[in-house]
Amino acid sequence: MISRIINCYKKDGRIGRMEFIFGLVLISILSLMVFWAYSSLVSIDIYQEKYLIGKSCLELIFCLASMPIFAARLRDIEWPTYIVLLLIPMWLFSTRNMIIYMYLKNIELVESPVMFYVEMAFGVGSLVVLLGMLFFRTASNKKINPTAKNAAAYLKR
Repeated sequence: MISRIINCYKKDGRIGRMEFIFGLVLISILSLMVFWAYSSLVSIDIYQEKYLIGKSCLELIFCLASMPIFAARLRDIEWPTYIVLLLIPMWLFSTRNMIIYMYLKNIELVESPVMFYVEMAFGVGSLVVLLGMLFFRTASNKKINPTAKNAAAYLKR
């Protein structure tokens, strides 16, 4: 199972439902351990700015590390793989990054619900895509049309 997850990082890799879930759980556990270690090393009370920036950078690293797994699953269910690129704006416009930007630019924190709505829109969008990735059948499991099967056999000759 782990070898299938590692194969996602190769070009044109595909991954089934169970391997996809296992890969997400594996990256989640790894990220939780790294975030816990980082929180233990850098105190938010003393180094608030460094803490937030460091945590944001770690989120970006894990976001980039999980992109091949998402792309492989999207490829397997025959969805366009460029959907995975939405993970970058989701990270960029996260509430933590918006707060860091406002803090560094000395902008008064926005009290409006705009950040909440942006977070909710990205959350709902990612939930829809994730549910689609989990519930759609893989292309390899779909029944092949008998004439298409015969045509493929004819082309192999």
